[in-house]
Amino acid sequence: MTPRVVVVRHAPVREVGVCYGRYDVEVSSSSDAAGVAILTALGAEAPVMAVWSSPSLRCRLPAAVVSQRIGVSHRIDERLSEMSFGEWEGRRWQEIEETDGGRLSAWMTSWQTGSPPGGETVAELTARVHAWYAALKQVEGRYHLVVAHAGVMRALRVITGACDWAEAMARPVTTLTPEWFGDSAGSEAC
Repeated sequence: MTPRVVVVRHAPVREVGVCYGRYDVEVSSSSDAAGVAILTALGAEAPVMAVWSSPSLRCRLPAAVVSQRIGVSHRIDERLSEMSFGEWEGRRWQEIEETDGGRLSAWMTSWQTGSPPGGETVAELTARVHAWYAALKQVEGRYHLVVAHAGVMRALRVITGACDWAEAMARPVTTLTPEWFGDSAGSEAC
C-alpha cells in the first residue's frame, strides 16, 4: 500500500539571498512557533503515525516540537536533506555570481543534468528521496508528516508522478504549507 505523506517546508529563513542548501541557517521564528504553525496548518486532517525530518536544524527542531505535542515518534533521516550545493553553500548568491559566474551560468543552463561544484545533481536528489519514500512501505503506520525542504517536496512531486522536474520547479514551494503525497494526493501538486 502506498503511504500517505504530508510534507511541510520549514519556516522562512532569517537571511535571504544566501545559497543555503544543507547549510544550517536561522529561521525567522522559534522552533515552537514553527511547530505550532505546522500543527495549525494540518488541523485534524489525518492521524499522523510518525514525524520525519531532515537533520537540518530548521527542519529537525520544529519537527521535534510537533512529534512531542502529538505524541508520536520523530525520525531524522539524511535522505530528506536539501540538495547539496557543494562549494556554494553558505555564500550569498550575488557573491557567487560575481566570483564564480561562469560555473553558475553553466549550472543554471543545465540544472537538470549538472550539479553545482561539489554538489548534487537533481537525479541524485531524486534517487535519495525516492529511496526514503519507497522504504515507507515497510514502516508501520500509513500517515506520515515530513518537515523538510523545497528540493525534497519537488522531488516528491516528480516521484509520485504529479509532474516532471521542469513543472516541479515552476511551481513554488511555500513555507509551512502542507502538501499531500501518496495514493492520488500528488496529482494536484503541479
